[in-house]
Amino acid sequence: PSPLLGWLHGGSASWLQVVGGLVLFGVGESMSMTPVMDDMMASCGEHADASVNSLSSVLAASFSLGQMVGPVIGTALTSRFTFPWACTAMA
Repeated sequence: PSPLLGWLHGGSASWLQVVGGLVLFGVGESMSMTPVMDDMMASCGEHADASVNSLSSVLAASFSLGQMVGPVIGTALTSRFTFPWACTAMA
């Protein structure tokens, strides 16, 4: 519900637009994050088999850190600004 896109949806976003945006976001994220592990293993070259445990740990730690930091930043932005502007900043 970005205030910058008020002209697009007439001032208030319908639930269908919000759900559609979340679906597109989920599909795009899954398509971009799936090949990350293969790319990380390819960058290790001949040591890929020995470093698969370390690589999966780094990937899991990155996801966990993002899941922790994202809501903290979002909450700080929402308390400082209004919810629509915090959503715009996080996007």
